[in-house]
Amino acid sequence: MEESENNKQLKLLFIVFILISIVHIIYATITMRGMYCDGAFYMIDQLNSFSSNSYKLSLDMEHPRFMMSFLMQFPAIIAHFLFNIKSKFVLMGIYSFIQFSLPVIFLSLNFILTKRTKRIDVLFWNVFTYGAIICPFMIFSVVESIIGFSLHFILWNYLCSKIDYKKTDIIFILFLLTMMFGTYEYVAFLGIIFSLHIFIMLCRKKILRINV
Repeated sequence: MEESENNKQLKLLFIVFILISIVHIIYATITMRGMYCDGAFYMIDQLNSFSSNSYKLSLDMEHPRFMMSFLMQFPAIIAHFLFNIKSKFVLMGIYSFIQFSLPVIFLSLNFILTKRTKRIDVLFWNVFTYGAIICPFMIFSVVESIIGFSLHFILWNYLCSKIDYKKTDIIFILFLLTMMFGTYEYVAFLGIIFSLHIFIMLCRKKILRINV
């Protein structure tokens, strides 16, 4: 009964969070808040390369946060090359929308995962980090790659749980590990540690046929 009540409270908090986030995302998209952060420098370079109908991956590779930059630019790249959208204002709006939507999407994924792992503590710190660090950093346009923190909490959720991994879990974990090496400079070292941890866990679960 108590667990059911906790689930209701968790769902209520999640609904409130989503509603507030929707308003925040709409405002950020209309005002193109994504173009205020320092990572917008790379997006502007890409928009200039779009004028010659080309995309230069090397521009993003110049910075250690290249994976996060590419993830935020990807929908704008698709919009330009697949749907032939030429307007830079529209592309900047798409970029801003994705930038402010990603942390909410990541947090939602962690919420869904928490239903399986039961690690409310990890979800709590994910929400706390979003409210205390990610949102202020984005509101005051400090740095956009801070949203990669939400990805790290999903990985923590996997690491702290005792659930059996499905094939989709393994694919997603590999994606998360890959992102660890290109979201923020100091997180790259954690990527190595997490990779070793996940490798040992998979071996113990006999998903990899190696004796550990």
